[in-house]
Amino acid sequence: MFDHVTIRVADRDASRRFWEALAPSARLHVGAERPGRVLFRREGGGGGSLSIVQAAPGEPVTSGAQIAFGVEDGAAATMLDPDGNAIELVSHPR
Repeated sequence: MFDHVTIRVADRDASRRFWEALAPSARLHVGAERPGRVLFRREGGGGGSLSIVQAAPGEPVTSGAQIAFGVEDGAAATMLDPDGNAIELVSHPR
């Protein structure tokens, strides 16, 4: 399993709102925040972390990535974040 993922975003505030709205379904919570960066961790301490970082002027943003979160409640969804990354909630039968 991965330890952490960092994505550069065009608008940190818009991205934070997106991820905070998704957080309960993906079992994420804000773990730390610094100027220009927000770190989300998985509930219960299992799994890695996701950082969203404000891209510096002229620096490319992360776009076109696919990030999937396993969920246990049978939910499934695919959406795009504000920068065009595909975010998925997936549930696999056990």
